[in-house]
Amino acid sequence: MKYFEISRVKEFWDIKNLIRILSPQIKKNTVIVNCSPDYSSIISQQVIHAYFDNPLPMVNFDMPFPNSPFELEYESHCRDFVSTMDVNNHYVFIDSGVLRGYNFKVLSDALKTFQGEYHFACLYMQDDAIFTPDFYVEKFNKKGQGMLLFYWENSNCTLFD
Repeated sequence: MKYFEISRVKEFWDIKNLIRILSPQIKKNTVIVNCSPDYSSIISQQVIHAYFDNPLPMVNFDMPFPNSPFELEYESHCRDFVSTMDVNNHYVFIDSGVLRGYNFKVLSDALKTFQGEYHFACLYMQDDAIFTPDFYVEKFNKKGQGMLLFYWENSNCTLFD
């Protein structure tokens, strides 16, 4: 299988770019939502520490792997999460990548009832995803460049085949 490989150095610089891109949006009332923490915590941790003397608040938000049992409950999970959000906060949902875009589309649909401010951000976006985040560092083409693969991932993972 062909991979769009992300090295440690590339990830480092792309996180710095995302921090720069997000900078105009970040306020004292911003809460970072660490989507898919098993993939995005490295990014979110750096973002929360980048802007002020003290880190921004961060909450974790699980997203399902394709064809997992959690995918069946995900729509309800999104609605439940949205019901806990405070309209006085500005939320930035961060993930390492938007691949299919399905998880973000479902979340975005649930957020239509939220009266507060929110944005979506990621490092890498697959060009045929059904959802486009507000902010991203790089778009890639799975057919031409291959499947997204970070240096810390196992290339034998079959979850995204």
